[in-house]
Amino acid sequence: MNEFRAFAAPVCAGWHAMIRLPADAAARPIMADGGRPKVFPTELEAHKEATRHLERYVNGNMRRDGATLGEMDPDVERVFANFAKQRGRDRRIPVEVRR
Repeated sequence: MNEFRAFAAPVCAGWHAMIRLPADAAARPIMADGGRPKVFPTELEAHKEATRHLERYVNGNMRRDGATLGEMDPDVERVFANFAKQRGRDRRIPVEVRR
């Protein structure tokens, strides 16, 4: 169900780099320019590319219910600001987001 997988699949002209993410029911190939699956000459190259894409996904911006983690809803931000003012803590702490 919540399975991550990166592998190389043989095709007639070479190898496809395949990735399966928890959001998808099946593995999908890495696409080349033009919207076609990219064909690699060796299994090792295909597997390296699939692993690289999977690593970028896992270490990238994770999402929950379609929203990127770290984004604050303006209404929620206003509620927290009002709560801080009521408590006498009107000091803001800047947060730096690194990507």
